Amino acid sequence: MARLFENPAKKGIPISSGDIYHMLKEDILTLKLLPGQMISENEVAKLYRVSRTPVKTAFVRLENEGFVDVIPQRGTYVSKIDAKHISDISHMRYVLEMDMCKAAMRSPGLKTLIADLEESLKEQEQMVASPDFQSYDFFHMDSNFHRLLFVHSNREQIWSVILNNQVFYTRLRLLDTKSKERCENICVEHRGILDALTKKDEALLHDLVYRHLHYKVHLMTQSNIDEHRDFLINFD
Repeated sequence: MARLFENPAKKGIPISSGDIYHMLKEDILTLKLLPGQMISENEVAKLYRVSRTPVKTAFVRLENEGFVDVIPQRGTYVSKIDAKHISDISHMRYVLEMDMCKAAMRSPGLKTLIADLEESLKEQEQMVASPDFQSYDFFHMDSNFHRLLFVHSNREQIWSVILNNQVFYTRLRLLDTKSKERCENICVEHRGILDALTKKDEALLHDLVYRHLHYKVHLMTQSNIDEHRDFLINFD
């Protein structure tokens, strides 16, 4: 089970169960460990040069947060992507982000928000146009565009709650943004949302935000079924 991150143990730095938890979580979220892939306590312990005790503690924490499934007598597996959960998260984000947009349109700080969103969108467009396009970097730029809505409404804690409940959503989004064409479409969608916010067109915002966060995710799930059927559960 190879990692792209350098193992701190090679430098003689002690590794805790918390370190193992964070490194495995990062590998799961970034799809270095794929949905449904088996992970072994013994292999992880050998990789990080530790006993099985801190590994077992890390596995328990990952299981409690939905990142892995422990199947008795069979082993521990990276959890598959739950399409129903994604649908629910998408709807929650739609409701919350529309609330942030409506608050922004009434706020004297709207021009500042629009300027920050414009800067964020330009970074996305530059990344898509770059020959050094990196889907993982684009994913974070995409996420930051939405985060700004919460920051400017002084509701960043809500954004933190959203992130902490995106075990499945984040991985599916990373699968989706592997396509440069899809990232180009996301930029177009963000441009539409920004323009509607600038014009204070609430009806148009409702439509665009819904399609971007919910309808598009539904289509993405459906379009990924054939290619990534083994990664998904609970899809129609």
